Amino acid sequence: EVLDPSSPRALVLSKAAKLLQFVTKQVPGLLDGKLALAHARFIACDFDAALRSCAACTKADPTYAAASLLQAQILLRQEKDSQAHAIVEQALAHNFAVRESPLFHLVKAKVLQSQGELQEAAKILEVAMKLPGVGAQAKSTSAADAARRSGLPELSLYDRCSIHLSLVEIYLALGQLSESASLMKKAIFEFSGGAQEGRVTIANAQVEIKKGDIEKALTMLRSVSAENPHYHAARKQLAELFLLHRNDRRQYALCHEELVKANPTVHTYMMLGEAYMHISEPHKAIGAFERASQINPEDAALASRIGKVLIATHEYAKAIEYYSTA
Repeated sequence: EVLDPSSPRALVLSKAAKLLQFVTKQVPGLLDGKLALAHARFIACDFDAALRSCAACTKADPTYAAASLLQAQILLRQEKDSQAHAIVEQALAHNFAVRESPLFHLVKAKVLQSQGELQEAAKILEVAMKLPGVGAQAKSTSAADAARRSGLPELSLYDRCSIHLSLVEIYLALGQLSESASLMKKAIFEFSGGAQEGRVTIANAQVEIKKGDIEKALTMLRSVSAENPHYHAARKQLAELFLLHRNDRRQYALCHEELVKANPTVHTYMMLGEAYMHISEPHKAIGAFERASQINPEDAALASRIGKVLIATHEYAKAIEYYSTA
């Protein structure tokens, strides 16, 4: 699971990554060391560096499937499904054991889903659910044994959850509500109380929306606490529900205000500003954008955005001042 960069564990991870960097420089041919460094960088959210480490492994040994599958995991996390698919197909050409990996099935299903081949995507994920270490019967020992026999990495908890939730999403898109609800119950049982609980709650809210129970979906999304790593995604979806299904502009804005309160960054202030613009409150939007500009005064695009909003409110002199700094 990817760590929050502000968490205490991230500091320990940073020290481990520095040690791995030293080891791999001293022993350039140690591919397991490079793969461990790629994992450390991935967990630390340094995706580009992690991809470079994976590429170094596969360049040295194209049959090193563990590095290819980690590469695919990272690309999936970045929602680059087609690139992830190309990586696993290339890995498959070098190592047929890749076909037995649940991650291979997940990548294939994601690509088919993006192409609109929902029935085929569902079939692939249904097969993946029966693989060792994926379904409700999964045991950590069986997953580890299967990975060891194939020479492939063990499926992460994140990707295991992704297989469940991707199949739920496809069932919903196909209008198979009973199947999606049934699988959702299994996912809740499997992942409640862990790092994936927030993701499961958000997916469960989508099921309730499809069933027409908006109030239940709102209650579910409200239950995701600010400490949860998926709080940001839950609050964004909650905001959209208030606006689209309740026409509640105040609650829509409040969700974005709560995001800023939980994590006051340039990104969250920008989101708040755009939310205010969406509900025609430009003066509040200017305040949010200006707070973002205080955090990052060198951002010319941000200054330009503020200038456009000021023109919309007929504050031309102030707009000229912002454009001159952009």
